[in-house]
Amino acid sequence: MMRTFLPTLLLATLTTTTWAQSIFPMPNGRDVHDNIIVDGLTSPARLAVDGQGALWVACATDGRIFRRSAEGELTHIGTIELDAPIESGARGHLTGLAVRTESSGTTLFVAYTSNTSVLTIARARVVANALDDVTTILDVDNVPYNRRSAILPMVDGTLLISVPSFDTPAPLSPATLTGKVIRIHEDGSPAADNPFANPTTSATPMAYVYTYGHRNVSGLASADGTLATAYAVEAGPVGADEVNHLSAGRNYGWFRHQGYCGESSETNTCPEMTFSRIPFDVAWYGSQAIPSFAQSLLIATVTNPALLIARTSSTGKVIDHNPQADPVSTYIEEPWRVLTFQRDGEPERVTCVATMTDGSIAVGTETADGRGRIHRLFDPVSTSVAATTDATAISAAPLPAHSVLTFSRAAADATEQAIVLTDLTGRRHVSATFASGSTQASLPVHQLPSGTYIARIGTWTSIVVVRH
Repeated sequence: MMRTFLPTLLLATLTTTTWAQSIFPMPNGRDVHDNIIVDGLTSPARLAVDGQGALWVACATDGRIFRRSAEGELTHIGTIELDAPIESGARGHLTGLAVRTESSGTTLFVAYTSNTSVLTIARARVVANALDDVTTILDVDNVPYNRRSAILPMVDGTLLISVPSFDTPAPLSPATLTGKVIRIHEDGSPAADNPFANPTTSATPMAYVYTYGHRNVSGLASADGTLATAYAVEAGPVGADEVNHLSAGRNYGWFRHQGYCGESSETNTCPEMTFSRIPFDVAWYGSQAIPSFAQSLLIATVTNPALLIARTSSTGKVIDHNPQADPVSTYIEEPWRVLTFQRDGEPERVTCVATMTDGSIAVGTETADGRGRIHRLFDPVSTSVAATTDATAISAAPLPAHSVLTFSRAAADATEQAIVLTDLTGRRHVSATFASGSTQASLPVHQLPSGTYIARIGTWTSIVVVRH
């Protein structure tokens, strides 16, 4: 099944309001700061970081893909055409994103579902800030439209991909790919050294399988890009969400087993820890830029939402859990390792997370109505702030704008700051200036065509809509 990537997009009405900068106290006395770097998104689903330090963002329900450069410039790379909702409510979702940067250029890998429960994995080149040579490399049937599929590029050139399942025995069935973590080459063919690959299985689903017995793996991470340090987060049916250390050919138990166990067997590999918050993503944090988080898994969760910090030992074992606790949840919660986010007093679901090249952490969040944004977590002692706007709360209103777009910031700055509005191709349309000492600035938009634009002030960016 083929899909096309579209250069245009339609956005629902967005509202943007002010927020307060957050500071998370750490036990070593070095606070972690939280600033907003991108706003105006719709349901950010995945983040990826390329070799130039740019952050890539995929949005679940409108199929948009953005690239934010290390200098803070936001560019719309393309939009994947997603299936519209049908009578049952099923609709397409953009659920997975990965990027590989090489001397020959940048390659994107995306995963998206259809309203008929087909998961598509596609590969595309990025040429002149646009998607090119888009190729479907694998289709998988009978995959829930509203589940997330993770893509993890490995240093050996293969891709690990999680394939969600319905709550059926399929994760244990050799006849399907659902409920599995598969490993493929970039052309979609199964890796020749997969644990079940042999001449008799080369044309069967088992040739693709790396691990099986999963319910819904929603995130994948590796400490060093190798299979030996690969982890997965998986949602349980009612609690008993899991962190699993993946090992080739192992059975992770679903649908017969759930929750923490002390001894693995042929029918069930025990998880590293369990919790009850529904994970959507996981990233590895190996930097020393935020010392308290070094050698940890960063887990994005959407029920009782938070970013969980799960530290690991030198052997890769999760240490922030109590194996003698209730098997449904062994995670030891401490305030400094359970980071929560709010917008206007409403909890934000934490949907995606990535480690940046400077050691800061990008965190995607959304409110119940899908209003999304990207936070940047950093330790100011070891990570520089690129511009004063990183530390200043900014909002834009009204949205959609008709004649004038007004920008507000929580605190005045001693220097002037440029405000630039571009279209989705990067072409500048209008600009204005935040005068020194002011907390508001206005940008006339009455002469602009109705449509979607990108506003930028320093390193802060937001998607804005003009409608006449």
